[in-house]
Amino acid sequence: MCIFNLSFNPKIMKNISFLLLCAMTAGNSFAQKEVNVTAPIKKATIFFTGAQIEHVEIFESPLKLFND
Repeated sequence: MCIFNLSFNPKIMKNISFLLLCAMTAGNSFAQKEVNVTAPIKKATIFFTGAQIEHVEIFESPLKLFND
């Protein structure tokens, strides 16, 4: 015997899922900001099929996550 009715209407669940997805996408679109950082080359490795270049730079984010 189940005390909760767990039968959901698929149409309502589809609408709720869509609205939740839209809300999450809208929130993330305002949370990101592009920052251009240039870093000098630290190390380069040459392979037969290509190369790998490693850049290193210390960067402090201008965003304050907590009130310290």
